[in-house]
Amino acid sequence: MNRLIILNIFLSLFIYSSCSNSIVSSFKKELKDSDKIKIYFYKTDTSKTGKFESIVNIDDKSEIQNFINCISEKDTPFYKCGFIGSIEFFKNNLSLINMEFNLQPGCRHIIFKFRDTMFSKDITDDGIKLINQYYEKAKTY
Repeated sequence: MNRLIILNIFLSLFIYSSCSNSIVSSFKKELKDSDKIKIYFYKTDTSKTGKFESIVNIDDKSEIQNFINCISEKDTPFYKCGFIGSIEFFKNNLSLINMEFNLQPGCRHIIFKFRDTMFSKDITDDGIKLINQYYEKAKTY
């Protein structure tokens, strides 16, 4: 009886983790045809949408793919740290999705809604570097 319970728990965890990973893969597939992204960096004194320090537009397909790849499969908690910016993906000038992010230590994550469910995922180390690179470029304009 105990073996059956343990097997049930193991299978449930396996199925849950497989579904979570397939969601991220499906999400990335839907974004792969994006032809533009906008990165909104919020003013440092607020994390409220609409108060932007700068906005960066990117239409280079390989760079857009780099941003898609910065979303990790790893789940993170829904931190209560606020956000320092957002990334909006477009196709044919129609917004596909808007994701908010925080890069601060202990708060590093990106959130988005996909198929009516909110997700909080880690940002890869390369993703952190990429976002910071664009933030530094934005500050010079």
